[in-house]
Amino acid sequence: MKLASRVTTSRGELTGGELTGGERTRPRTAAPRRLRARCTPLVLALAAVALGAPAAAASGPAQDPAQDEAQCESGVFCAWPEQQYGGSPHSADLRTTNMEECVPLSGDLEAHSFVNRLNRPVTVYQDAHCGTRGEFSTYPEGSFVPRSPFVVRAFKIWTH
Repeated sequence: MKLASRVTTSRGELTGGELTGGERTRPRTAAPRRLRARCTPLVLALAAVALGAPAAAASGPAQDPAQDEAQCESGVFCAWPEQQYGGSPHSADLRTTNMEECVPLSGDLEAHSFVNRLNRPVTVYQDAHCGTRGEFSTYPEGSFVPRSPFVVRAFKIWTH
């Protein structure tokens, strides 16, 4: 294959697949194929490492570091007055709470973070009487919410 372009290299000038010094060279299309063949596995390996594939496979599911800070036992709903589970928590479980009944947080507590460790969904409300004019949202069991999207003043535990 002859190429019409001229390229000057340290060994001479390349014209149509030949060096002006009389040396024969490979066609210009061979180098990119070799480079691609050498680089493709390397690029794929680097991409896998960058995306954390080996680390994720070895370590299992990642756990949010904030979950370690949230001291809330299994079978309990906990709410904190500060983000990132700060302050003294309010806690409730099925022994102390009626199902599907609005439960205002104790005192003047306004929660900014909470954890649902119950085996049931929990709805949190901005309104202290579980009114639906304000914000409210339902969270499944095992939910850790270090920054509530709104101030929580009451909650309701559902049967399922």
